[in-house]
Amino acid sequence: MLVGIFGALGRGKTLLLTVLTYIYRTSKDAFIGTNYVNQCADITLSAEELLIQLDTLDRKDTNMLALDELGRILDSTKWMSDINETLNKIFLTSRKIGFDIYYTSQSALMVDRNVRRITDIILIPEIDIKRNILTVVSYEQKMLQWLPSLDVIPNIDKYFSLYNTNEIIDCDKQAIISHYADRVLSDNDLLAKIISCNKRSDMIEVLVFHLTIKKPLAKQVLFEIDIKMQISSNI
Repeated sequence: MLVGIFGALGRGKTLLLTVLTYIYRTSKDAFIGTNYVNQCADITLSAEELLIQLDTLDRKDTNMLALDELGRILDSTKWMSDINETLNKIFLTSRKIGFDIYYTSQSALMVDRNVRRITDIILIPEIDIKRNILTVVSYEQKMLQWLPSLDVIPNIDKYFSLYNTNEIIDCDKQAIISHYADRVLSDNDLLAKIISCNKRSDMIEVLVFHLTIKKPLAKQVLFEIDIKMQISSNI
C-alpha cells in the first residue's frame, strides 16, 4: 500500500505520519523504517538509503516505511532524471517486497508523477491544538474515483514526544551514488571489466549496461569509485 499525506506547513503531516508509525508499532508489531528521528522506528536513514536498501532490510510480517518531505526527494520537476527513475522502480516493487510506504509532501504536485499515479490513498490532516485533535480526510482510489471519508484522532499531545518537530529533512543523492559504487567495488569481475577499459567513456558504458543506470548517474558512480579506490590504496 502506498499512502500520500499532503498539506501546507503546520497542518500536521509529520504528526499524522508519526501517529501511523505508533499504530503500526503497537497494533501490528511492524518493522518500521523512517527518514526522520522517530522513537517508533527500528531504523532511521535518509529516504534514499532506505529505498535503495529496501529488499535487504530486516523484515517482519508487517513492514512500514515512513518518509517525510518526499516532495524534496522525488521532485516532480526532475521526473525524467536517472535518480528519480531509480527510486520509482523501487516504489513500483515495494508491494512485492512486503512494505507499506507512507510519505508526506506539502503538495501532491511536488512529488514525482509516477509515484502519484500508484498512490492508493491520500490523507489530508488538519491539526487543532486547542481541541487536542487531528482531523484527517482520506481519499481512497476505487475504480479511478477518489472516495472521501473522515476520521478524528484525539489526544494528539502524546505523540509530539515521539519525534523532533523542528527536524529539517533534506535530500541524500550521494547515498544512491555510493550504493552503486559499493556494488561495483564488491564485484571483482565487474571491477576488472572497468579497469580493463582504455577510455573513460567505455568505463561509463560498462556501468550503464551492468547496473542498468543512465550515463549521468554512471559518470557520478565512476567518480565515486575512483575516490574510494584512491582512499583504499593510501591506507
